[in-house]
Amino acid sequence: MTSTETTALSGFTMAPFAIAHTAAPVVERRPRYGIWWIEEGAGTARVDFRTHSVQADTLVFVTPYQPFAFQPATDALRGTLTEFTPDFFCVERHRAEVGCSGVLFNTLYDAPVLVLDAAGTAALAPTFGQLRDELARGGLAQDDALMALLKLFLIQATRLKLDQRPEAAAELPAAPPVPLPDAPVAAHLPELLERHFRTHKTAHSYADLLGLTAKALGRAVQRHYGRSLSELIQERVLMEAKRELFLTAAPVKAVAYGLGFDDPAHFSRYFRRGAGVSPEGYRAATRGH
Repeated sequence: MTSTETTALSGFTMAPFAIAHTAAPVVERRPRYGIWWIEEGAGTARVDFRTHSVQADTLVFVTPYQPFAFQPATDALRGTLTEFTPDFFCVERHRAEVGCSGVLFNTLYDAPVLVLDAAGTAALAPTFGQLRDELARGGLAQDDALMALLKLFLIQATRLKLDQRPEAAAELPAAPPVPLPDAPVAAHLPELLERHFRTHKTAHSYADLLGLTAKALGRAVQRHYGRSLSELIQERVLMEAKRELFLTAAPVKAVAYGLGFDDPAHFSRYFRRGAGVSPEGYRAATRGH
């Protein structure tokens, strides 16, 4: 990524970016939340295990240390990158007020992408411009003003995403009393995963809960979500681990035990494999230590 200018204040930055086409896209992990507003070009964005098409007026939302890579189709992707630290504004801490966790960020079952039509761009552009102006202008209580504008922007973007996909706002359905075929099984998986991710970490254990073979359940999940059940399980465990590491002062071994790991060393290896950094490193980086 190249940028020509950066406007920054403490835990909040906005910068133009230009990403050129390469033979092998560079996978990045950053210790901040990122909102990539693509203004020119087209291509793909790979976030975690999924690849998404992007074009002008597409927003891509990335959480701290989430692996991502962009690949322009031909010409460079250009736009504005807005980043903020969890210390500046924690999506999880404000999830009840803003509602963007699970819709824009931490999208375990949905794409972390918002494609804007003309009306959507018109709705978000004024607040985005106010963020840029406030950051450049400065003055009394600037952090408070930026936080309020960021919160408004995220609420507006969340509403647009939910308008595009109303099912994302629905409550998770209750677990079925008996196994159901293919898509309904996969559709009910989120509720099962929420119940059991601390104690069940293999595809076979969820297959047993549904009375299916691991192969049959794996095919249904792959068709429904475009990735494997093992990837979903890992992402859910890591999501909870990151919440605990940032929002609490619990020792890493207590976080490990709380997530069902008998051995804290095993948890540390599991976390590093998925997040690219140790639990201690993640906590220090996201808290600005």
